[in-house]
Amino acid sequence: MPYYAKREQELLNPDQLTLAEQSRHPALGALDDAALLTLIDALRAARAEATTAEGDPAPAEMLRAALRRTDMERRKRRLAA
Repeated sequence: MPYYAKREQELLNPDQLTLAEQSRHPALGALDDAALLTLIDALRAARAEATTAEGDPAPAEMLRAALRRTDMERRKRRLAA
C-alpha cells in the first residue's frame, strides 16, 4: 500500500488531512468501534467529493488509500460494514 503522508500534507485540505491522519496507527488503533465506523463514513463522503484530476496521486486516490486502511482495521475487528 502506498505511503502518501508527505503528499497528503501538500494536496489535501485540512479536513481531508485530518481524516487521512486518523486512518494511520497509532491513531487508528486508539479509536473505539463506533468511532472507526464514523471515520469510515467520513472518508467515503470526503472521497466522493475529492478531485480526481489534480496531481499524481490525486486527492481521491489518497483518500481511497486511507479508506482501505480503515476497512482493513474494521475487518480485523470483525465489524459489520
